[in-house]
Amino acid sequence: MTKGPSEAMFRAALNEVDIEPLFAHKLADDARNWKPADYLVWFRTGDGPASSAWFEVKETPNKGAFPMADIRPSQLRGIDTARALHLPYFLAIRWKPDGLWSIVDAVRLMDWWTDDRVAAAPAALNTSVSRDLLESRFGVSSTKGQLPSIVKAALNEGL
Repeated sequence: MTKGPSEAMFRAALNEVDIEPLFAHKLADDARNWKPADYLVWFRTGDGPASSAWFEVKETPNKGAFPMADIRPSQLRGIDTARALHLPYFLAIRWKPDGLWSIVDAVRLMDWWTDDRVAAAPAALNTSVSRDLLESRFGVSSTKGQLPSIVKAALNEGL
Protein backbone atom coordinates (compact mmCIF):
# COMPACT_ATOMS: atom_id res chain seq x y z
CA MET A 1 0.00 0.00 0.00
CA THR A 2 1.40 3.38 -0.95
CA LYS A 3 0.77 6.47 1.09
CA GLY A 4 0.12 9.79 -0.55
CA PRO A 5 -0.15 10.54 -4.24
CA SER A 6 3.59 10.79 -4.85
CA GLU A 7 4.36 7.17 -3.99
CA ALA A 8 1.47 5.98 -6.17
CA MET A 9 2.63 8.20 -9.06
CA PHE A 10 6.18 6.92 -8.73
CA ARG A 11 4.98 3.29 -8.65
CA ALA A 12 2.99 3.91 -11.83
CA ALA A 13 6.14 5.31 -13.45
CA LEU A 14 8.15 2.25 -12.33
CA ASN A 15 5.51 0.04 -13.95
CA GLU A 16 6.13 1.87 -17.26
CA VAL A 17 9.96 1.68 -17.23
CA ASP A 18 10.96 -0.05 -20.45
CA ILE A 19 13.45 -2.55 -19.01
CA GLU A 20 12.75 -6.27 -19.09
CA PRO A 21 13.08 -7.84 -16.62
CA LEU A 22 12.47 -5.23 -13.92
CA PHE A 23 11.14 -6.06 -10.47
CA ALA A 24 10.20 -3.32 -8.00
CA HIS A 25 9.29 -4.06 -4.41
CA LYS A 26 7.56 -1.51 -2.17
CA LEU A 27 8.65 -1.95 1.41
CA ALA A 28 5.93 -1.70 4.05
CA ASP A 29 5.83 1.39 6.24
CA ASP A 30 6.34 -0.42 9.52
CA ALA A 31 8.23 1.18 12.39
CA ARG A 32 9.18 -2.26 13.78
CA ASN A 33 11.58 -2.98 10.91
CA TRP A 34 14.34 -1.00 9.25
CA LYS A 35 13.24 0.41 5.91
CA PRO A 36 16.18 1.79 3.90
CA ALA A 37 14.02 3.16 1.05
CA ASP A 38 10.48 3.07 -0.34
CA TYR A 39 11.31 0.91 -3.36
CA LEU A 40 13.97 -1.70 -4.00
CA VAL A 41 14.42 -2.32 -7.73
CA TRP A 42 16.15 -5.20 -9.49
CA PHE A 43 16.75 -5.22 -13.22
CA ARG A 44 18.98 -6.63 -15.90
CA THR A 45 20.08 -5.08 -19.14
CA GLY A 46 21.56 -7.23 -21.87
CA ASP A 47 23.23 -10.46 -20.89
CA GLY A 48 24.95 -9.03 -17.82
CA PRO A 49 24.21 -9.84 -14.20
CA ALA A 50 21.23 -8.37 -12.35
CA SER A 51 21.60 -4.91 -10.87
CA SER A 52 19.76 -3.15 -8.07
CA ALA A 53 18.87 0.40 -7.05
CA TRP A 54 16.94 1.94 -4.16
CA PHE A 55 14.44 4.79 -4.42
CA GLU A 56 13.05 6.99 -1.68
CA VAL A 57 10.01 9.05 -2.70
CA LYS A 58 9.60 12.48 -1.15
CA GLU A 59 7.05 15.22 -1.60
CA THR A 60 7.52 18.85 -0.66
CA PRO A 61 5.19 21.85 -0.66
CA ASN A 62 8.21 24.10 -1.25
CA LYS A 63 8.93 25.71 -4.61
CA GLY A 64 12.68 26.10 -4.67
CA ALA A 65 14.39 24.17 -1.87
CA PHE A 66 14.25 20.70 -0.38
CA PRO A 67 14.46 20.49 3.43
CA MET A 68 17.20 18.04 4.34
CA ALA A 69 15.39 17.26 7.61
CA ASP A 70 12.88 15.35 5.45
CA ILE A 71 15.47 12.60 5.08
CA ARG A 72 14.90 10.43 8.15
CA PRO A 73 17.71 8.70 10.09
CA SER A 74 16.66 5.28 8.72
CA GLN A 75 16.99 6.66 5.20
CA LEU A 76 20.41 8.15 5.99
CA ARG A 77 21.40 4.69 7.15
CA GLY A 78 19.99 3.32 3.88
CA ILE A 79 22.08 5.78 1.87
CA ASP A 80 25.19 4.74 3.82
CA THR A 81 24.37 1.07 3.24
CA ALA A 82 23.81 1.63 -0.48
CA ARG A 83 27.17 3.44 -0.65
CA ALA A 84 28.92 0.50 1.07
CA LEU A 85 27.25 -1.95 -1.33
CA HIS A 86 27.99 0.25 -4.37
CA LEU A 87 24.26 0.48 -5.12
CA PRO A 88 22.57 3.56 -6.55
CA TYR A 89 20.21 5.28 -4.10
CA PHE A 90 17.91 7.89 -5.60
CA LEU A 91 15.61 10.47 -4.07
CA ALA A 92 12.51 10.97 -6.20
CA ILE A 93 11.25 14.36 -5.03
CA ARG A 94 7.85 15.63 -6.16
CA TRP A 95 7.43 19.38 -5.99
CA LYS A 96 3.74 19.86 -5.18
CA PRO A 97 3.43 23.46 -6.45
CA ASP A 98 4.19 22.54 -10.07
CA GLY A 99 3.92 18.73 -10.04
CA LEU A 100 7.44 18.28 -11.41
CA TRP A 101 9.97 15.78 -10.08
CA SER A 102 13.66 15.81 -9.23
CA ILE A 103 15.52 12.51 -9.47
CA VAL A 104 18.61 12.90 -7.29
CA ASP A 105 21.68 10.76 -6.64
CA ALA A 106 21.37 10.63 -2.83
CA VAL A 107 24.86 9.22 -2.26
CA ARG A 108 26.52 12.13 -4.07
CA LEU A 109 24.18 14.60 -2.36
CA MET A 110 25.00 13.26 1.11
CA ASP A 111 28.73 13.15 0.36
CA TRP A 112 28.53 16.85 -0.48
CA TRP A 113 26.15 17.64 2.38
CA THR A 114 28.41 16.13 5.03
CA ASP A 115 31.61 17.62 3.60
CA ASP A 116 33.40 19.89 6.10
CA ARG A 117 33.07 22.96 3.89
CA VAL A 118 29.29 22.55 3.74
CA ALA A 119 28.99 21.76 7.45
CA ALA A 120 30.86 24.99 8.23
CA ALA A 121 28.59 27.04 5.94
CA PRO A 122 25.87 29.43 7.12
CA ALA A 123 22.89 27.85 8.89
CA ALA A 124 20.58 28.53 5.93
CA LEU A 125 22.64 26.20 3.74
CA ASN A 126 22.51 23.52 6.42
CA THR A 127 18.72 23.29 6.43
CA SER A 128 17.85 22.86 2.76
CA VAL A 129 19.27 22.39 -0.73
CA SER A 130 18.11 24.50 -3.64
CA ARG A 131 16.13 22.82 -6.36
CA ASP A 132 18.51 24.26 -8.96
CA LEU A 133 21.44 22.53 -7.29
CA LEU A 134 19.56 19.25 -6.92
CA GLU A 135 18.70 19.26 -10.62
CA SER A 136 22.09 20.33 -11.93
CA ARG A 137 24.82 18.92 -9.69
CA PHE A 138 23.07 15.87 -8.21
CA GLY A 139 20.25 14.95 -10.54
CA VAL A 140 17.72 15.96 -13.16
CA SER A 141 14.26 17.43 -13.45
CA SER A 142 11.34 15.44 -14.83
CA THR A 143 7.72 15.90 -15.71
CA LYS A 144 5.31 13.16 -14.65
CA GLY A 145 5.20 11.92 -18.26
CA GLN A 146 9.00 11.79 -18.56
CA LEU A 147 9.43 9.96 -15.26
CA PRO A 148 9.59 6.39 -16.66
CA SER A 149 12.29 7.33 -19.20
CA ILE A 150 14.26 9.37 -16.61
CA VAL A 151 14.16 6.43 -14.17
CA LYS A 152 15.27 4.08 -16.95
CA ALA A 153 18.19 6.38 -17.81
CA ALA A 154 19.16 6.63 -14.12
CA LEU A 155 19.14 2.84 -13.80
CA ASN A 156 21.11 2.27 -17.01
CA GLU A 157 23.61 5.12 -16.88
CA GLY A 158 23.25 6.80 -13.49
CA LEU A 159 22.85 10.53 -13.00
